[in-house]
Amino acid sequence: MQDPLAWEKAADEMDAYAWFKKNSGDKTHPVGQKKPNPYGLYDIYGNAWEWVQDGFAELPKAPEVKDYLGQAEDSLRVLRGCCWMCTPEVIRAGNRRNAPAEKGDNHMGFRVAFSAE
Repeated sequence: MQDPLAWEKAADEMDAYAWFKKNSGDKTHPVGQKKPNPYGLYDIYGNAWEWVQDGFAELPKAPEVKDYLGQAEDSLRVLRGCCWMCTPEVIRAGNRRNAPAEKGDNHMGFRVAFSAE
């Protein structure tokens, strides 16, 4: 059984980094209002599930996994992270789920990124 007081403490600490069930007001928020992660990226832990380029397939077993990229023609696409509806015990940047490519909702988005090199 999980200790509810431990999760309450985690939620208090997470408040500085993420929009989630306890502090989101049931909506997304503009990026950059919380602290960044150690790599300088904002809203990695919550706010909106992020669409990524990968098509969805079950991941191969380790050690076969290197830089896995599902096929773009797959009907299911990958979403990463978590969103404003999530609770502290499930929020992590490595979360991976799927949805049909044509699906949209108020807890999904995407990140525009580029390399300065």
